[in-house]
Amino acid sequence: MPILLLLLAATLAAQPRKLTILPENPLLFGQGSRQQLVVLIESDDGKIRDVTGQATLSITGHAATIDKSQLTAQADGAAKITAQFEGLSAATTALVQRADKPVQQSFAADILPVLTKYGCNGGSCHGALTGQNGFKLSLFGYEPEADHDMIVAKHNGRRIDKANPEKSLLLAKPTFAVKHAGGKLFTETSQDYQTLKTWIQNGAARNPATDRQMASLRVIPELATLTGKDAKRKLLVTARFNDGTEADVSHLVKYTSNDDSIAAINLKGEVTGNRGGETAIVVRGPGVTAAARVAVIPNPQKTALLRVNNFIDEHINTKLQRLSIAPSDPADDATFLRRASLDIIGLIPTADEARAFLRSKNPNKRAELVDALLKRPEY
Repeated sequence: MPILLLLLAATLAAQPRKLTILPENPLLFGQGSRQQLVVLIESDDGKIRDVTGQATLSITGHAATIDKSQLTAQADGAAKITAQFEGLSAATTALVQRADKPVQQSFAADILPVLTKYGCNGGSCHGALTGQNGFKLSLFGYEPEADHDMIVAKHNGRRIDKANPEKSLLLAKPTFAVKHAGGKLFTETSQDYQTLKTWIQNGAARNPATDRQMASLRVIPELATLTGKDAKRKLLVTARFNDGTEADVSHLVKYTSNDDSIAAINLKGEVTGNRGGETAIVVRGPGVTAAARVAVIPNPQKTALLRVNNFIDEHINTKLQRLSIAPSDPADDATFLRRASLDIIGLIPTADEARAFLRSKNPNKRAELVDALLKRPEY
């Protein structure tokens, strides 16, 4: 008997049904440009897991190569990417353009995002109205020209040492080689340090005619559901630039959770579910913002559906099902009358109105009440 029960439980357990690669059909501009991929698996109970580290990824074509889950552009053209996991497969196509040369480093597109990512130009740091210790940046990087002037030219250019980039205050302070009120933000071996160092070595320039700027951000997915406490999901962020190109900037943006007690997010864009509920993850780059909604369901369960009377009920059902929340019982007539009256005309019903409504046997009395209230002058 126990063996039969185990076999039955195994049969009834949620089975994987769909594999997905994100982002779908990515665009890569410039030789050596990169795109992080994420592989998700969805079970027949609706649960979605990130299996990027376990899935097998392969690529056909010469336009790009893939290392683990990172795509790198090599030549103009298309490359088909395939993922396999637990007997399921998924495919997408990457399109590479302008691969004859690498994208040139840009102050607004590459340097300012690092400062934004670590909050350097936030309202509590150098983005404050008067800055900090004489170093004033535009709030969230909205004025690249003024920020470049402050970093490179103001105060005799003391924040940049082109002859010895490692001694530049722009590098020494965030690595805490020089005392810094903001603490240690990154190490000398980090990608962000190397980005700033390369820019200084190349002259710390900004060419207004060619300086790319982020025009918009897109978060993938815009709506994410984490099932189970401590469940994790990687967010991807794509930037659209003012020259028409796109790039994966997941590593270059600042992530903030509106409620860390529901879902927290780290510098890499990895969300961790903490307790049941829904919150927003705000993503910020210089002068641009975007957001994603994240729902956390600690103990998923089947829930009943509301009776659908209109399109609003359909949206409510969808939300309740996604959050695994059972709908409340319908309000009784007295409660409905009071709520409808207060919501529509801002008044509680009179005693006579209440008695008449409660005595009525009309099956459509609630809809008729709403129509009547909408015709009242108080509305």
